[in-house]
Amino acid sequence: MARAAALPNPSLDLGWGTLPVGETNPRQLDQPWLHVPNYTLALSQPFEPGKRGPRLRAVLANARVAAAAARALAMEKFYDLKGVVGQIAMAQLRAEAFDQLLVSSQRLLDLQRVRRGIGDVAGLDLLRAEGEHSRLVAARAALDEELADALARCSELMADRCLPYADAGQARAWVDREARLASPLRWSDEVEQRRMDFAALEAEAEAARALAAVGSAEALPGLQARVGYMYDTFTVSGNQRHSVNLGLGLTLPVWQAGQAERSAAAAHKARCDETRASRVAQGRAAVLALGQRLALCERRQAALPAVLLRAQQLVDGMTEAFKRGGTSLSESDVLLARQTLSALVLEQLDVRSDQLNAGLAARRLLGLGPSGPAAPW
Repeated sequence: MARAAALPNPSLDLGWGTLPVGETNPRQLDQPWLHVPNYTLALSQPFEPGKRGPRLRAVLANARVAAAAARALAMEKFYDLKGVVGQIAMAQLRAEAFDQLLVSSQRLLDLQRVRRGIGDVAGLDLLRAEGEHSRLVAARAALDEELADALARCSELMADRCLPYADAGQARAWVDREARLASPLRWSDEVEQRRMDFAALEAEAEAARALAAVGSAEALPGLQARVGYMYDTFTVSGNQRHSVNLGLGLTLPVWQAGQAERSAAAAHKARCDETRASRVAQGRAAVLALGQRLALCERRQAALPAVLLRAQQLVDGMTEAFKRGGTSLSESDVLLARQTLSALVLEQLDVRSDQLNAGLAARRLLGLGPSGPAAPW
């Protein structure tokens, strides 16, 4: 920035002129190499009319581009971290659900073993119950691996150790809060003003306009002011021993008049405009898709509790009847009902996870997030 605002460096010229060659005038001059030459010292300062201002604006615009790009990257990292935290929370919620299923499965397995001991059930039914319980245990262990993987990714993003939530209640509260959208899901000028990638594109376009102005200024003649001092030893001919000379030079824009700079700036601005238009179109389409996705999640989320309640009541009733005995219910019937309940529990959590991911994607799309310090320019 300071370099763009500074003047070009001056130049210093040293000269030794009027060196005698052949016969001197007047003739037979004593020591002509001492009494004929002159010595000059000149300082030249170039000026660039119409260029410093646009060049400084371009530098400031590029600084805004860098600041906006840094903020956009920080926002991406922020939502990457939010996504990983969501994976941690959902892994803990799934673990809680599986723990409840495992408790019920263990009780049923213990009952089957007792009944097998007294010959009330066949050995095949006991093996089937043990297989179903082992499946739940393996699925629960996979959730521990999923949680450990999410914690490792969180630690990598944070460059610090990440810990899980103290309990599933805290994880559920975080998911409930983050899954809700405080702002309406619609595309607007306010969204474009809030998003840092649009701010970077606008700054790039401003830099291109400033560079185009610099290119236009290339058509103006460049100026070079010159002031010099001459010490002349040839005073015998009537020359002035001490003298000062002033000069003004012009750089004529004959071969280069900024055509290449203006063309490059125009192409850059056109690319910025095309990129902006493309992102606006993508943003509008993404808003519609996310709106439909969130609406679907809400409908599924509203319908599942009643289905889950009926499935839980069915499993409880079938399990109790199976414990009492004397019914036509088989072990396969109870296991099938429990598998259906497990699938519904996991589906509810999957819907909640989809709703959370859609909410985070909507916030990212709308440019909602923590605000950093303002740029100093």
